[in-house]
Amino acid sequence: MDATDRYDEIRVLLCNHGTESIGLASAEDWQRTAARARKIGVLTGTEASVYPRDFASLVRTLCPLPLPLAAEDAAAALNAHDEIIWHPTN
Repeated sequence: MDATDRYDEIRVLLCNHGTESIGLASAEDWQRTAARARKIGVLTGTEASVYPRDFASLVRTLCPLPLPLAAEDAAAALNAHDEIIWHPTN
């Protein structure tokens, strides 16, 4: 990665196999790699605090959660659909 331009996005999918292994890169190591992205750098579907025992990631990575939206962007996305009745509260 040092020999190329920075990537816009780096999404890392970790294999949660359940045990600490000699030579296994930590979640923090992978987070540092993902952080090298210009725009988005994330661990996809993995909770770093419980890696490599985050067995729920096997389900989360099938349907990864979207990145958080600002409230204004979420309201605009909801209002763009006629079938959604959106009543914001203050």
